[in-house]
Amino acid sequence: MSWLKSQENNKKIVLLASIAFPILLIILCKLTSYLSLTLLGIKLNLLRKSGIENVLFFTYIVILVFIFQKYVLKITLKQIGFEFREKIWLKELSLGWILTFCLALSYATSGVLTEHMAIFWDISFKKWANFLLYFPAAFGVALCEEWLFRGFLFNLFRKGFSTLVALILSSFIFSYAHFIKTPIFWTDPTNIFKFIGLFIIGSMLCTAYFWKKSLFLPIGLHAGLVSYNVLILRTRIFSYNQESIFYGFNNDPRTGLVTWCGLILLLIYFIRKISLEPDKSA
Repeated sequence: MSWLKSQENNKKIVLLASIAFPILLIILCKLTSYLSLTLLGIKLNLLRKSGIENVLFFTYIVILVFIFQKYVLKITLKQIGFEFREKIWLKELSLGWILTFCLALSYATSGVLTEHMAIFWDISFKKWANFLLYFPAAFGVALCEEWLFRGFLFNLFRKGFSTLVALILSSFIFSYAHFIKTPIFWTDPTNIFKFIGLFIIGSMLCTAYFWKKSLFLPIGLHAGLVSYNVLILRTRIFSYNQESIFYGFNNDPRTGLVTWCGLILLLIYFIRKISLEPDKSA
């Protein structure tokens, strides 16, 4: 896939475009989202609680990126690795989901075994039905974010910088994007651990994408983590905040070692695979 090869173009232009475009997207999408909600005549606070504002915000970003990618950069989805190759795509998607979902469950299991939290088996049918209803959304979120941060931003950075620099920059933006509502996130120590954890996840997803030259493995890996969050939020089977996976139980980072070690091992594994299987398009 020649488009994925590192290219020495004008670095200043690529860097400017890479920084300016996300900022413009955020400003435009926040404005559009606010106007849309206002025109609907529904109170903003109510829609924020229901999550509709976030859905609209993300929808506008996806639409704008698609237009920019297709009509300005002249790049197709197939070129960035969104290609259904026989049954390989399904295998990569499934494997990725199983790896990260089991990793997240191992963290929850360690919490139960060390008595840091309780597990509730008496869950109503309504809660399980609610989980199954939202389960497909996990793959939708993962697909959009992987296309945006790996398929678009990571490749955009690679047009003017080395793969390592592209990985760092795109992972940094991926991590910071999760704090749009709280841009000065570092005032809360737990957010620092969350930021580092998200950066490691972004790096791991970049290496998986670079290794396979396909979006399906990172989509599966990402969806596994989102599915875990959906399970916690919709069933309340475990008695803790799902985001504590980054900073441990009771804000003790040591209790989160299972997750951190698992993510780092996956990152090392993908880097090892890349070194053993050099880019054939080079």
